[in-house]
Amino acid sequence: KRYTEFDIKAEEVPYDEAEVERVINEQRSARSTLIPVEGRSAQAGDVVQIDFSGQYFLDENRENSQEVEGGSATDFQLELTEGQFIAGFTEGIIGMNPDETKEIEVQFPADYPVEELKGKAAVFTVTLKEIKTKELPELDDSFAQEVSEFETLAELRQFLEERYRKEAQDKTDANVEDALIGALVAELEVDLPETLISNEVNFLINQMAQRFQSQGIDVNKLFTPETIPSLKERFREEAAERVKRTLALAQVAKVENLTVLPEAVEKRFQEIVTQLNDRNIDRARLKEVLEDELLQEKVIEWLKERSQISLVEKVEPVVDAQTATLEAKAETVETEEKSSAATKTKSAPEAAEETSAETKAEEKKKTTRRSRTTKSKAGENKDEA
Repeated sequence: KRYTEFDIKAEEVPYDEAEVERVINEQRSARSTLIPVEGRSAQAGDVVQIDFSGQYFLDENRENSQEVEGGSATDFQLELTEGQFIAGFTEGIIGMNPDETKEIEVQFPADYPVEELKGKAAVFTVTLKEIKTKELPELDDSFAQEVSEFETLAELRQFLEERYRKEAQDKTDANVEDALIGALVAELEVDLPETLISNEVNFLINQMAQRFQSQGIDVNKLFTPETIPSLKERFREEAAERVKRTLALAQVAKVENLTVLPEAVEKRFQEIVTQLNDRNIDRARLKEVLEDELLQEKVIEWLKERSQISLVEKVEPVVDAQTATLEAKAETVETEEKSSAATKTKSAPEAAEETSAETKAEEKKKTTRRSRTTKSKAGENKDEA
């Protein structure tokens, strides 16, 4: 009904300069040397070796208890920093001395991924065996050369700053795009064929399965005959919205006669092929996807030029209950596979990373984004649009 002169608000993602120091400090910590400590008790930041076992209480009276599955270990090495275990565990170890055994009472959070442990009180019997402290490497050019391809620390800092500034800007741009397309879709009147929605639902489920699988999670434990029907229902609304986005953008391109030059498609194609090296790909299909991507970009730029866009502060997203349940179930499977039901691990990005281009062909939305390849000795990080 209308596709110009929108007045929209989009969330602005600010650049956080603390990210650079956080990543550098993580790399220093990862390359630290552990030095045994004698003559004092455990302190925050120490690395300790412990034996532990846990029991959780089945009722509020604490008369009956049961062993925490996966909640015991021998010669376990733990850094006494916040977030390594459930709240209260590492804090309870601080102040202990070698060969000391102590009972530490904790409370599993209400949203803990293991169903039978949610909100339950528990007690862990911990024996402290050894205390070590971290000796961090000097923060100099040699450190930068060890963790990255850069010769100086200043170059490494500059790379990280540029990277996180770009990430913040990319996220802001994506928010603008989403808000703009959302306004466009709100003006769309269309009867969607069930086949299009069904195909998009299947795509979204496959995409989620691939993401979990890439994280080392056994998807067979998540995607079962019992869960698939509810997943399809959960994704139905999102799938319909994605199909509407595709149709709305295509209609604007058609009405305004917006097209993409073959030279532009070929240029983008060569860039992607170079980044993918010798990977086996469907070249014809890739060109189709890239043409759709470039056309979408052109339509969105056309819409931006004819709309009023205001950036606002970030608003926390609302996660629906079904998505939260699936994510929690995935975390449970991952926890069980690591045999550590009492722990909550957090991943940290490498300091100087190898960013590989990931081309994601979406059957209906048909959107491919690309990222610049940056090599590093520290590892690799794959950014997905």
